[in-house]
Amino acid sequence: MIKYISIVTFISGTEKLNHNIIGFYKYISKYLDNCELIIYSDKKVLKKNELTDENIREVICNSTTKYMRIKDSIVSCRYDRILFIDNDIKIEYENLKRAIAQCPEDADLFFGKIMVSSTDTFTEHLIKIDKILSHNIIRPALWNMNIGISIPGQVFIMKRNSFNNVLQKYDTLFDDLTIGICAKENNMTVKRTKSVLGSEKPSVNMAALIKQRIRWAKGFAQTLRFNKNSSCLRYIIIHGVAYHASIAVIDLIEAVLFKYSPYASTILFILILIMLSDNDIAEIPYVIAYMMIMPAIHSVWLITLISDLIINMEEKTDTMKKAF
Repeated sequence: MIKYISIVTFISGTEKLNHNIIGFYKYISKYLDNCELIIYSDKKVLKKNELTDENIREVICNSTTKYMRIKDSIVSCRYDRILFIDNDIKIEYENLKRAIAQCPEDADLFFGKIMVSSTDTFTEHLIKIDKILSHNIIRPALWNMNIGISIPGQVFIMKRNSFNNVLQKYDTLFDDLTIGICAKENNMTVKRTKSVLGSEKPSVNMAALIKQRIRWAKGFAQTLRFNKNSSCLRYIIIHGVAYHASIAVIDLIEAVLFKYSPYASTILFILILIMLSDNDIAEIPYVIAYMMIMPAIHSVWLITLISDLIINMEEKTDTMKKAF
């Protein structure tokens, strides 16, 4: 069992400190020999939130990405085990406590599942299904086949000494994928728990969801460019295909199978509904909607990705012409 841990969270812009994280710090401190909480923020938060605990400290980093803050925390944390928690996460106290207790000694990275904290809108239901697909099916399958490369960046445990001086020097918005790449390149030990460690507030409407996927596409294009000569390039591509083409492939298989065997197609469709609804009958209508709508959303992601890569290639060509 972990006896010492540093908890790190991040606040950006106008975000307010999530007191759920403060509560978990106080809760888990009762079960550990030593624990500290480090809050990375654009502005001072300790005095404003009346936090006087000597083991809670703040680091002011204006306009820096989460990835650069993670890199800094590896140097500034007291303990070898670091628990990273995004500020907007609603923590599952008992599950996360159990994960800390069960974290294997040899694990360089350890993570669980993240779900959604609300399903008040139609879009939030779609994202719930998306989380079930990615956290219950795709990510476990890829890691089980030894081709996994992504981690849920919202909540995870890192062994500091394993990552010290090996994280990529470039800045990125894809911190979770970049950390997974680093672990893969350095043959680190990655372990998982099936427990849900927390939940996050999903995009509330379709416009916000599309903006998010466009941002993801640009981040993925950046990751491809930065790792074009990496031994992990094939894993990065597999990751992109698995996450963004799986539903379209399933829809295609369903259509082809229905042509030759409607009975088999119906059975497969029912199994898909059960898996993506996580055995919740109330979610089945949203699963059907998800299978119809999400391929279009992923098409936006693909178009943005290709456009970003082409634009970058054209800019490089123009730069080379000017140089000559």
